[in-house]
Amino acid sequence: MADETAPPEFTPPVAEPGPPAEPVAPRPDPVEPIGPTAATTSSSSGASSNPVAGLLEHPKVAETVEQRPEALVGAAFAGGLLLATILKRLGR
Repeated sequence: MADETAPPEFTPPVAEPGPPAEPVAPRPDPVEPIGPTAATTSSSSGASSNPVAGLLEHPKVAETVEQRPEALVGAAFAGGLLLATILKRLGR
């Protein structure tokens, strides 16, 4: 005799196959920016207005970021926490 108190077994519904996927259009070629850019613009003193602009051009930094990109993400996260702490204290 079957156990009448046991719940019925659940069988998930089977998904019906949908229409075939349409082919994806090829990506267009990247467009060159118009006008001056940070890479081509420099101030009269020869240094850019952004002190971190040329940081990745330093060979040791570029090599570290290329080998361990998570280090750059971690540094950005730590910088964000530091900035949040400073702004929190200024807001008091």
